[in-house]
Amino acid sequence: MDSQIPAELLNLKHRFDHWRAHRQRMLERMPDDLRRDAQKMLDIHPPALLRRVLNVDPKILTRTSKRASISAAAPPVKQPSPPIFFQLPTGRPVASRLFIRLSTKFDRLPSSNRQT
Repeated sequence: MDSQIPAELLNLKHRFDHWRAHRQRMLERMPDDLRRDAQKMLDIHPPALLRRVLNVDPKILTRTSKRASISAAAPPVKQPSPPIFFQLPTGRPVASRLFIRLSTKFDRLPSSNRQT
């Protein structure tokens, strides 16, 4: 059976087997280089052969190529600008005579309790 499979497809099969053996999670995304090479093989060989040899669904390869083209066309994410810091004057404090009065609920007494 291996004699009927092209050498380039067998090489890709070994790369897929290596990736499957060493991936960290079961549902890990297929690496871009493997997907690209499998898509190239899909243009050359029949989908049934790819499904049988690589154990990959050809529909997924065509579906992910559309996703990859959409994400490649998306504009890059704009990085936020660094925060702006103002230089404070040095020396004598500017607001040394500034007093702030904070009002509380006890500042105003009811009119019946006011002293006249």
